Amino acid sequence: PGFLGTRVDAMVPGIFERKYELDSLCAFLKLSRTYYEQLGDTSPFVKDDGEWISAVQRVVEVMAYMQTGTAEDTDPEYLFQRQALEPTDTLSHGIGNP
Repeated sequence: PGFLGTRVDAMVPGIFERKYELDSLCAFLKLSRTYYEQLGDTSPFVKDDGEWISAVQRVVEVMAYMQTGTAEDTDPEYLFQRQALEPTDTLSHGIGNP
């Protein structure tokens, strides 16, 4: 959610930063792999509802979308910007390199 009608993410107590991190998406993939390696149980991954497969497909879609270059994406869904004393500590207009 934006803050006061801006595209700057609203911070709430208990959240240090609110920005996109690839490791956040990969965490459940690592957990899945570790679960399988330790237990050899495939049941969570092959349920009839296809929920796990759908989640993996969505992760791949998000990864591909997030590779879109700044110049290619004129209206990005995701922005990260925060108040900072040093201009190199945040992104210019929420996208691209600082």
